[in-house]
Parts: sequence; C-alpha cells; structure tokens
Amino acid sequence: MLWNWDVGLELLPFHYYKGWFKRDPVFMDCMNYLLPHCIPGVTIIGLLDYHFWERLEGEKRKAMRAPIEFMEKYGEHFSLLREWKIKDTAAFFKYEKQMSW
Repeated sequence: MLWNWDVGLELLPFHYYKGWFKRDPVFMDCMNYLLPHCIPGVTIIGLLDYHFWERLEGEKRKAMRAPIEFMEKYGEHFSLLREWKIKDTAAFFKYEKQMSW
C-alpha cells in the first residue's frame, strides 16, 4: 500500500483473510475509514477475491457480497480498470469522483 497521510492513498489493495473482510460491517467500516484519504483520479483500489461469493451458496453467498454491493451502490465514483474471473478473482478500480461521507 502506498500511504502518505499528508498526500493520501495511491494504492489500496484489499485481501480477504478467511472472508472477514468481504462481509459487513467490516467492509464498510474499512471503506468509511480509508476512502476519505483516497485521491480522486489517482487512487487504485484492488479488491482481491472480488468474485469469491459466486462459489458459495445460501447465506454464505449473500454475506460475502459486501464489495459487490458497495460498487453497485457507489459505482459512479469509480472506473473499472481490470477484472479477472478465473480460478482466483480480482478487480481493480480507480477512485474517480470524491465521495462525501
């Protein structure tokens, strides 16, 4: 992670350890804390295991959709740079438009 509190975040990768980060409230708590430090037009957000939820069923499947639902709700603030939907999945987004928290 490239981090300089005086300037802001340039790269913000999220790896999902045992699924805890894919769920709310942890996912939204992290986004609420970190996004105010992101730089519109500069910061890249990497969501590793972005499509992991597709491998699950029932309540587990629903619980792991927090990153997807976030991007569906706030997508106008981001542009998709690259997405992988193979054995291991990832999606990288550029933070384009300032969000008001």
